[in-house]
Amino acid sequence: MVHFLAEEISTGTYLNIMDQYRPCHQAWDVPGLDRRPTAREYSEAVAAARRAGLTRLDRR
Repeated sequence: MVHFLAEEISTGTYLNIMDQYRPCHQAWDVPGLDRRPTAREYSEAVAAARRAGLTRLDRR
């Protein structure tokens, strides 16, 4: 996804990477959506965006 944004849209595309997701309602029944992201997953997402060349990152 970050490569698409960087290559097809612009490296100046504004990207908000958020860590506050929490499963609600039926998300508890869907693997991958049934938990909060770990600190490591969040850090990896930010690093992937930077490696792709995205510069306008809003992080929490």
